[in-house]
Amino acid sequence: MPCRPRGMRKCMDMWVVNTGLDPSSRRLLWDVIRSAKQTAAVVLTTHSMEEAEALCDRIGIFVGGRLSCIGNPQVSLSPDSCWQHGSL
Repeated sequence: MPCRPRGMRKCMDMWVVNTGLDPSSRRLLWDVIRSAKQTAAVVLTTHSMEEAEALCDRIGIFVGGRLSCIGNPQVSLSPDSCWQHGSL
C-alpha cells in the first residue's frame, strides 16, 4: 500500500491505496482519507473507479498517457462522459 503523506502540509499524495486490502480495511482507510480531506487537499491516484467515486470531489481520467477528462465523478463516470468520447 504505497502512501506518501507530507507531514502536516495542506496536501497529501496517495496512489493505489487500496491494493491488497480486505473490504473492512479498505473502508477504514477510506474513512481516514475522508477525514484528511477536511484539512488538506488529497491527490489520489487509483485504478479503482469505485474508490474514485467514493472519495473524490473531482477526478481526472488518463487515456493513453494523456489527460482525457476532468470533472466531478458523476459526470466523468457517466456512460456518455468525455473520456468515453476522447474529448477534454
